[in-house]
Amino acid sequence: MAKTIDINEAATVVKESEKAALKAVQDKISQFDADLAEIESTLAADLPLDAQRIINSIRNNLSSARYELPQLMSRYTPATTINYNPMPTPVTDSTNAG
Repeated sequence: MAKTIDINEAATVVKESEKAALKAVQDKISQFDADLAEIESTLAADLPLDAQRIINSIRNNLSSARYELPQLMSRYTPATTINYNPMPTPVTDSTNAG
């Protein structure tokens, strides 16, 4: 029989999955940026090469993503529960009691 997961457990699973994916993206961006920097170091200095322009463009885009990632990851750290109550307590209005 499959285990029934409540909404708080499901939310935690989703948050942990999202946090892990963002961390993996951050790691890959760092590695890719380092690889581009290594390629860039082999190019002739002060020449307007297309490779240099493309590498700079890519590294600028990576920089923007790298800046945004910690902010996105902070949404999920630490993972919090929603505390969803499927059967809320009815609210009574004592001012209309008669």
